[in-house]
Amino acid sequence: MTKAEQIAKSLNTDKTADSRKAAEAKAEEIGVGLYWAGTASTEPKSPSAEVWQTRNGEWVKRIGEVVCGHDGIWRA
Repeated sequence: MTKAEQIAKSLNTDKTADSRKAAEAKAEEIGVGLYWAGTASTEPKSPSAEVWQTRNGEWVKRIGEVVCGHDGIWRA
């Protein structure tokens, strides 16, 4: 299972939690960084985050993405 899939699975398991905080906690647990796309946009969008490989605090490489669909299910 990819790191993005692990984050999506975690978000789909507990729907009561704040999704951004839950995703950040899972990302920290598995050692990746999240960049929340579209947070500065004024247009309504489905929540999404890029998953980045990190090394020594540096963002090295984009390795995936998690997106919440219109049905409320997170996908990698």
